[in-house]
Amino acid sequence: MTIKQHKPERIADLFDIKARYLRSANLELDFADARALDGYVLTDHAKAAANRLAAGLKKNSGQRAWRITGDYGSGKSSFALCLANLFGGQESALPAQIRRIIDFRAEGIRRPYLAPVLVTGTRERVSVGVVRALHQTLTDYYQKGKKAALVQSAEKWIKHPEKITDELALDLLCQTRNKLIADGKGEGVLLIIDELGKFLEFASFHPQDQDIYFFSVWQSWRVGVRISRYS
Repeated sequence: MTIKQHKPERIADLFDIKARYLRSANLELDFADARALDGYVLTDHAKAAANRLAAGLKKNSGQRAWRITGDYGSGKSSFALCLANLFGGQESALPAQIRRIIDFRAEGIRRPYLAPVLVTGTRERVSVGVVRALHQTLTDYYQKGKKAALVQSAEKWIKHPEKITDELALDLLCQTRNKLIADGKGEGVLLIIDELGKFLEFASFHPQDQDIYFFSVWQSWRVGVRISRYS
C-alpha cells in the first residue's frame, strides 16, 4: 500500500486577496487606474446614496454639497472614486457591476460630464489643497498646445502657497469651471475632498490661519457638486 505524502499548505496559500485590498484607495493615484475598482462591491446603501447624489444634479437643485461619514475601511474613498468616474463621463472604464448603478434617465437628468477635482486632505489650509488639485485638473485637461493662462496662474499660486487665500481658491474654482464649459471639456466641476478631517485638524490648531466658518461658506457656494469625506 502506498501512502501519499501531502505537502503542508500555508495559510497564505488558501487566500487570494485582490491587490486593491492591500492598501487604502487613493483618489489621485487610483483615478487613472482602470483596475482600481476591480472587485469593488456596492452595497444597497451605497447604491441608494449614489442615486441621491445624482438627483442633486437636477436643474436648480440646492443639494449640491454632501458629507460622507463612516468608519475606517468602510469604503468611503472607493465610493468617492466610483462617483468621480460615473459623474466624470468615464463609466466605460468601470467594471460592469458598477457601470449602471445610477439610472440617470429615471432621475430625469442627462448623464453628467463633470471634470473631477480630487483633493486628499493634509494638515494645511484647505484652500492650498484645492488650488493644488485645480492645477492638476487643468494640467490634465490642457496637455496639448500652449499652456493656458489659467494653468499658468494656478502654477504660480502653488509655488507661493502662503499667498493663497480662501477667496482666491473659490475664484480659481469658478474660473476653472467657466473655462472647461466654454472650451467644451465638461459641464462643470466635481470637487471631491477626501480625508477632510485633516483640514479640520489644521483649522482647530491654527485658527489664525484657517477660519472654520469657511467650510460652511464653501458648502453653500454653488459652483458645481462638492463631496466631502470625513474619516
